[in-house]
Amino acid sequence: MSKKKINQLPDLLETFEELKTLGDDMLLPLSVQSDTLTEKVGKSQKDVTVSHLHRFDFGDFFISIVYTPGRSSLTAAPSVLEARICLDKTESLFFLTPYDVIPYINQSDLICRYFPYIESAERLKSCYHDLVESLVPYLNDFTRIATDSKELTKTYDNLRGEMVRCYGNNIFMPSNKGEEFDSTMLAYRFYHFTRWRSSFFCSNEYNQFLIGNYNALTMLTARRAVPDYFRHLALSVPGLNQAPVKPVRDTSASLPAMMKASKRATSFSLLLIATLVGLPVLSILFGILYFGIAAILGANTEFYTSFTITAFLNNYNLILLASIALSFSTASILLRIFAKQRYLDYRPYQLMLKKNPQHTFPGKLKKIILFLAIIVIALSASRGVMFKENTVTVPTGYLPFSNEHLEYDDIETVYKYERKDGSFYYVFSLNDGTESFSLESVMSYYEYSYVSEKLEPIFEKHGITVEKPPVNKPSSTTSSDTTATTAPDTIAPETTPNTTPPGKDNATVQDNQTPMI
Repeated sequence: MSKKKINQLPDLLETFEELKTLGDDMLLPLSVQSDTLTEKVGKSQKDVTVSHLHRFDFGDFFISIVYTPGRSSLTAAPSVLEARICLDKTESLFFLTPYDVIPYINQSDLICRYFPYIESAERLKSCYHDLVESLVPYLNDFTRIATDSKELTKTYDNLRGEMVRCYGNNIFMPSNKGEEFDSTMLAYRFYHFTRWRSSFFCSNEYNQFLIGNYNALTMLTARRAVPDYFRHLALSVPGLNQAPVKPVRDTSASLPAMMKASKRATSFSLLLIATLVGLPVLSILFGILYFGIAAILGANTEFYTSFTITAFLNNYNLILLASIALSFSTASILLRIFAKQRYLDYRPYQLMLKKNPQHTFPGKLKKIILFLAIIVIALSASRGVMFKENTVTVPTGYLPFSNEHLEYDDIETVYKYERKDGSFYYVFSLNDGTESFSLESVMSYYEYSYVSEKLEPIFEKHGITVEKPPVNKPSSTTSSDTTATTAPDTIAPETTPNTTPPGKDNATVQDNQTPMI
């Protein structure tokens, strides 16, 4: 298969137009013509062509075979082929579907006449042939109903009755806002009603019915509102279990094929593998971004705390979230490399879904998560402590360049806190005793020796002593309390207790302590 066919759907409109001759030969109408249907789209409310049709005129009525490439206000899925029947040529608003007429003529006819997710010219030809062929036996019945005023009225009343059950008894009542307003609202509700009904033909329950699992239809009755035809299907289940029917041919069963291809291409196990594969790749890419920014910002420093693995891994949860968000895209790449045929089976449906409004939100969410990950990781690379030639720059906020600059002479002592695992971190105490900051976040078990090799020569160069933290004096309470207070401090304090520099009294220091950052 060529690259062009892999990356885009074939142009099915040309194929659809060629099939007009097939419909003419099978239905034998008085005349046939091609036409288009438009809808008002966007804020500008411009008329945009959404569907293409072949109208077969039989004198007393006409049948339209309609193909909608994308999803419109009248279809619940993309690439849909359907039939619309007009038994009353004076009726400008409502159209009937085969499901509105045929069940009243032949209750045992459960043939599928709504084909969504058509992905190829071959499938379109097959669906078109099956749809037209299924209507041929009822042409005389359509003529009878169209020429009998009572039958015609009853048929359209059944449609209106179903709309009443969906919207309420007052749907056809005047609103006292004018005839034009009432007509517009009724048209809007009919379009919404048609879309609602078509969604049932794109449901998993109906898909299960098409492949022979008739009991799945009973799940539809649990919904608050169900179209009349699906209620009829659910009531037919006992008889179908005794005498199975084949409502759709394998060559035209678009929805079962789509469901099968979609499940194979988006299974949980595949998405999990895609997430695990994507995680190291994203880690490398985000690592290049992070350390690139850290290298630029720390170029003129003796040491920059953001230029450590530990500081980068603080963003691990965000990288994992981005990998999950990109799992569908990663899975598609894996399929294309390792299971090309499965990828080719799913690719046409994937392209159709991307073009539909209901499926654009996950794509937008994925882009938002990826964008936020890039921004947050880039900002985190700029929030390290910079040890420059004459000053120490400490970040004071989350925004870049919101920093405080300290002279080395302002730092009186650096306390070295040891952990139980043998690693340690530094806490800085200033001369005035008013504030201190900690390098705990960049001192992991694996990097403490590297950081200390970088920092302690800087401290020594500027005459800053590195000491063990002072031990609290034991209190005269209980032996357990005494043991706890006399033990070496191995836990990072929230403030800097008992860091009294020489020449300062305890009261002054404690009143001016601030939390470490």
